[in-house]
Amino acid sequence: MSVAVRQPGPVIESEPIRSRRGIVWQTIKQRPSATIGAGILLVVVVCAVLAPWIAPYDPHEQVGPVFGHPSWKHPLGLDDGGIDMVSLLMWGCRISLVVGFAATFVSMVIGGTVGVAAGYFGGRTDNVLMRITDYFLVIPDVPVMIIVAAIWGPSLFHIVIVIGILLWTSTARVIRAQVKSVRERVYVTRARALGAGHSRVILRHVLPQVAPLLIANTVLTISVVVFNLVADLLYFKLDPRITD
Repeated sequence: MSVAVRQPGPVIESEPIRSRRGIVWQTIKQRPSATIGAGILLVVVVCAVLAPWIAPYDPHEQVGPVFGHPSWKHPLGLDDGGIDMVSLLMWGCRISLVVGFAATFVSMVIGGTVGVAAGYFGGRTDNVLMRITDYFLVIPDVPVMIIVAAIWGPSLFHIVIVIGILLWTSTARVIRAQVKSVRERVYVTRARALGAGHSRVILRHVLPQVAPLLIANTVLTISVVVFNLVADLLYFKLDPRITD
């Protein structure tokens, strides 16, 4: 009886498994567009954080004529109060980031909770939560801001609350769809069959699977919040330098 002998071939080395942090770092180093984007984002964050110390002028001080033209001292010119635009841009970026992250945090907590509950439990819970989501989906933010400003007064805190409680609807819908898919997977069904409670299944098996989607949606929501903040500041004529 003959035995077939396999000829030795070249050994193919498998690529080492990298963590997500390593993948992000490699992407930034290898792609010029990612490098440029990360650099711009880093500069913006640093300028916003260090605005009280590196801003060239006081954002409340008139340093030149009204609507002064750009110059070496004022690269972006002056506004209608004779205030340096570069200083205003640094302080405005600081407030935009604070409000953006705060409102996004409120939105992600509400949207993530509603989406996970609706997708995991389904049935009547899903119907009730989705109908509530539909109601919030059609509420415009400007009329709500008018009511809030008329009752409690215009402030950045009220803008954060209003934007946060109105922007969670899209997050809830996206997370709900993903959770409905995750809950039917084998390991989730096996965990429930072994007697695991709802809280354990959600925290140990469902949330880790939807966390990347929630993080990606958080990044997109921050940009939407910043745009809404600019519109609200212009509408209510709020000073972007205030912090209350």
